[in-house]
Amino acid sequence: ITQLLSSIFYAIVVVQGPAGPREVDARPSDAVNLAVVTGVPIRVNARLFAAATPDPDADVRRVSFPSATADIAAETVRRLAEKHAKRLGTPPADSGTADE
Repeated sequence: ITQLLSSIFYAIVVVQGPAGPREVDARPSDAVNLAVVTGVPIRVNARLFAAATPDPDADVRRVSFPSATADIAAETVRRLAEKHAKRLGTPPADSGTADE
């Protein structure tokens, strides 16, 4: 996550291609989901994190976000494991899902 402009976050995903690593602009939500599914680190500019942190004295409602992203990531990992196992001709290992 690289920028915060007018209350909008921006992100870059680094992907490995035939010509080497390449930076691709991405929505932060897509970048985070991709990182979760592939198991790579998520990096956030510390200054952006501090700038986005609400003032503790301000009257800000605490919002509880649903775990849908985690559920989607877990389902994607499970499906990838099944495809990989099918390709290898072995039964899929229990990948553990958000339901367990």
